Amino acid sequence: MIPSEKGPRYWWPILFEAMRWKSFHFTAPGEPEGNGFYFYVNLQNESDNDFVESSFRAAWDRMYEATSEVQVSFWPSTDEEEPISLAITLLEITPGQLMRIHLSLEDAYLLDLPRVEVHHRLTLTLDCAKALYEACRPCTGELYWEDIPPVATFGKLPDTVSLEAAKGWKQNLRFVKQLLPDGSPLYLLDRIPVRVRGGWDFISLLE
Repeated sequence: MIPSEKGPRYWWPILFEAMRWKSFHFTAPGEPEGNGFYFYVNLQNESDNDFVESSFRAAWDRMYEATSEVQVSFWPSTDEEEPISLAITLLEITPGQLMRIHLSLEDAYLLDLPRVEVHHRLTLTLDCAKALYEACRPCTGELYWEDIPPVATFGKLPDTVSLEAAKGWKQNLRFVKQLLPDGSPLYLLDRIPVRVRGGWDFISLLE
């Protein structure tokens, strides 16, 4: 959450810059330079929605109009055969008062991926969340995985629900405090429960 008098037109360039810090861009693999994907929902008519392949200019026009809720896909500058994509949605919760940034790992079905790849994808997601927090300086933030309470909190202590849920796994799980560049605290669950064939695995992002 970001207390802000400024709307999406102000914040979208900052979000793009924060993702660039982590080498994520709008251009999608296999597409011409500057072409990517976004999903929009018209705020005045929710039946007007679509997942769109477009140029950056067309996507930016949609964002700048501020008449739609827009989810933008970001892709890493990498030669990986199956690069991951992260998506950002920017919501104006209270006009002129409060914004919310939502970062999500697209195609988050990791059940059949090697453990090292799951670790890689979760680490990239956390790194981008840190970059967004550093760039936007929100009041608080939370990182969710699967259908469990937050596995990381930014700028605040984990609540009792998160702590009790961690104990419920009957694993040696704990929240580890880290400091972000501006001195704000990050509390990260070590280790993160990940669904696998036949049950659960527990992956540490501190390793």
